[in-house]
Amino acid sequence: RTFVDGVRWLPPGHAMWADSSGTRRWRWWRPDPARVDLGAAGAHAEALRGALDDAVSAQLPTRGRLGSHVSGGLDSPSVTATAALAVAPEELATYTSVPPPGWAGAAKRGWDADESPLVRELAARYTNLRPRFVDAGGEAIVPERFERYWELGAAPVRNPCNAIWVDAIDAAARHDGVTTLLTASTGNLAFSADGPDWLWALARAGRLRRVAAETAAWSRRRGISQWDALRLGLVSPAVPAWLRRLRQSAGRGPDPVGEFLAGTALRPAAATVSDIVAGHPELDASRWAPYRTALWAAASNAGGQADTTAALEAWWGVDHRDPTADRRLLELALAQPEWARRHDGTGRAVAREAMAARLPASIVWRARKGDQLPDWLDRMTAARSELTAEIDAARDHPLSRRLIDIERLASLAAAWPARERSGDPDVIRDYRAVMLRGLVLSRYLRWFDDRGRAQAARSQNMTR
Repeated sequence: RTFVDGVRWLPPGHAMWADSSGTRRWRWWRPDPARVDLGAAGAHAEALRGALDDAVSAQLPTRGRLGSHVSGGLDSPSVTATAALAVAPEELATYTSVPPPGWAGAAKRGWDADESPLVRELAARYTNLRPRFVDAGGEAIVPERFERYWELGAAPVRNPCNAIWVDAIDAAARHDGVTTLLTASTGNLAFSADGPDWLWALARAGRLRRVAAETAAWSRRRGISQWDALRLGLVSPAVPAWLRRLRQSAGRGPDPVGEFLAGTALRPAAATVSDIVAGHPELDASRWAPYRTALWAAASNAGGQADTTAALEAWWGVDHRDPTADRRLLELALAQPEWARRHDGTGRAVAREAMAARLPASIVWRARKGDQLPDWLDRMTAARSELTAEIDAARDHPLSRRLIDIERLASLAAAWPARERSGDPDVIRDYRAVMLRGLVLSRYLRWFDDRGRAQAARSQNMTR
């Protein structure tokens, strides 16, 4: 379903043609779930690198200026380095989100707030890269700022914080005359994803010696016991569905739907468990959800942001293209066996090996992650009075009250966290996800109602 009554998305992989004679709908893509084992890990890496080369080449524009989003992760540097090789000696402008100058807040444990040193290493290797480091200028995060995109047909953004730095990069790119920006938004769903159920896949293939070797390697590299490694990769996937349901009914098993709801502003009565699981099949506690299921669900749901992407492109005049969403690359990644993508104690093994000769070692073997908009709490604190006013407005709006737990939002606003807690997982969940997403949704619902009433009034005036 979409946010508009009577309007629905086509299922993933489907298309529709509409003309004066009616509509015709068909399925244009049906990925083959069969695994293809090429033997040595190097063969899988070579295949993935070749698929990335083809995907990037297909996304290069024939006119205009090219740019690229790049962070210190594995996906966007892979796309950027591949594009730099393809367009050399022409220049490739790159854009990296960084904190405001002098910012010294708390980052999440194991995360880097500033990835610019890694990007500088990449630029030192490819002399045709022209890096630009962009901060969002201390702009406060308020739901009102998204109305300009709703006027162009967008739906509420799923990550309002990320939208801040994406906007800043788009503004910088437009200023520089860039007309096409390469991204790697889908990279961690396929290109660099690995398989946490790799031991189970090996056991089902009868490769028990490899199970033992992989268990020992993962235990050694991760600093955990071999039992914990086995429980992660072998025992959990092997639990039958009937036992999962029994444990769940007894309150002893995990409650993924409950955890999902805890990270949203939805009132529990506003959505049934079946509704949530229908949209997020990986939350079905009665079965093991292999990573491919979760990734495919995430990729399918990402189609719901297509209108928002189109609105952003219309507003800024910059075309976003994601080579990691190329269906040939997706098909190859989904076909590679779990034990190729995670082996010898190394996660994301195929992508790392594929890019080992193309990226600095500091990026290829990096274990930390990049914090996106690390000063998010500072920005929300600067807009605290506006956010409180949004809560009051949501309370006065019937549909917002029916869908959104307004009292939870009010309680969060009354117990505002200290700045040094911005890296606390509970604070991130409650304020960055629950509060901000809930208020953006309420603002959209109220904006939609106001636009509808205004349109109805105009129609009445025209008929008089």
